[in-house]
Amino acid sequence: MFNYISSFKDSIIVINKNKLICVNNGTIKELNHSNNIVIIEENYFIDSEKNLYKVDKDVMRFITKLEKGVSKLCFYKNNLFLADRFGDVYKISEKNELILGNLTYNTSLVIHNDLIYTSDKYGRIRISDLKGTILSYEFISKNPIISMCMISKGLVVCTTTKLIFLDIFYKINSEFDISNIRKVIKFDDESVLVLADKTMLFNSQGLISTFEFAFDACVNKNDIFFINKEKDLIYDKKILLKLQDDFLNYLDNLK
Repeated sequence: MFNYISSFKDSIIVINKNKLICVNNGTIKELNHSNNIVIIEENYFIDSEKNLYKVDKDVMRFITKLEKGVSKLCFYKNNLFLADRFGDVYKISEKNELILGNLTYNTSLVIHNDLIYTSDKYGRIRISDLKGTILSYEFISKNPIISMCMISKGLVVCTTTKLIFLDIFYKINSEFDISNIRKVIKFDDESVLVLADKTMLFNSQGLISTFEFAFDACVNKNDIFFINKEKDLIYDKKILLKLQDDFLNYLDNLK
């Protein structure tokens, strides 16, 4: 699942078709772009024409033109990495350095402790170093892995029906059956947010709390921001802004 809402420093950035809505300390600014925006990570975004931009204060700065569609962005040690739909992982630079290739679609990307984790539709996780050398394959599930994140105790992965906590040796520590999972997001060092029919907070021991449905969410300093069914951006049970009427149709077209 793409990111439609992102956290960067003290700001929350929301995709709204060809607009970026930036929320900072109660101030809301809207930046207009020439094309629809399809994915955002921190303050980087890609538009429908595969152009990569960086948001620097109130300025959208063009970085590069991409050749392929992207499935995931990841920011690590001041470098932006992307996984494309053809299985390749790149580090964005003047030459867009190819780190590694794969024969199958990358469904998620995590980089931690100088290791690159990519997942695929066959339930596998590939672990590589930053030079692209494959260190191991871990077979986690018979079903496609759709999302991953890293917490202190290890990697957390999910299929559409199962949330799985792994230990530092990539063995299953605990797992939970949940219907219609769409995404898992790190909340803190011990727990994760799960986006499904409801939004749930889990740790490796089980369910902590449940919130209303969210199309997407992000965490900023342990504060949860999310977009609800009514197209409202919510924080602390308060509506920060209402998104335009065709926003949900726009999200459906992106999937």
